[in-house]
Amino acid sequence: ISSGVTRDPAKPFITSYDDRTGERVELSYATFANWVWKSANYLRDSLDVQPGDEVAVLLRTHWQTIAIWYAGFAAGAVVVPLTVKDLAGSKAVAVFAQEDTLPAVLAAGVAPGAVVGLSLRPMAGRLASTYAGAEDYASEVPAHGDSFTPAALVPLTALALPGRSGAAVLAGAKAAAAHLRLAAADRVLCTAEIVTADAFVATVLAVFDAGAGIVLAPDADPDRLERRCAEELVTVHVAG
Repeated sequence: ISSGVTRDPAKPFITSYDDRTGERVELSYATFANWVWKSANYLRDSLDVQPGDEVAVLLRTHWQTIAIWYAGFAAGAVVVPLTVKDLAGSKAVAVFAQEDTLPAVLAAGVAPGAVVGLSLRPMAGRLASTYAGAEDYASEVPAHGDSFTPAALVPLTALALPGRSGAAVLAGAKAAAAHLRLAAADRVLCTAEIVTADAFVATVLAVFDAGAGIVLAPDADPDRLERRCAEELVTVHVAG
């Protein structure tokens, strides 16, 4: 993530639309990095996530979801995208879930892993309710530091995603960027859900590798799509 900040800190990296709420959020490379570092500190200092530990993510496409994936990588964790039904066999030491699935996640008995809930509401809002056994991401993360220094460098040979080393993930991102012919000036509209490892590497990581920008609109109204492409200066559209 540091490389993106060094290249052009003020450049927009993520523009995220949520047509369910009407929210539009734009994060520069620097602002996104700030969320990543805070989240990585939270993982390590509050949730005791160690390099090699699994961090489960049960979240729909959202800018906060992407920040958590990156924070997991920064902390040296293995980021594992899951569904509620997969939790029974999970070895995750921390589970991030959106609010509407929290009751099911807590009922699944994810122990001894910590459960963290996200509202995914506008303005990075807190959970609408209190859930015994779950922490509120929006309440906990802002207090953590704006920079992150790992205790030790995690080798690229270590796993970053299930079955994939950090080196393999980076190679996959570069290959996807080359396939899409991405350049730093590109703006990539993604109307597909990004909830799997393959999708994450082929879209978000590919865009980051190219130093480009990504526009997230997984639930976009088809009638608004052409206008949105024009407004956001979209050059590449990934539909899934």
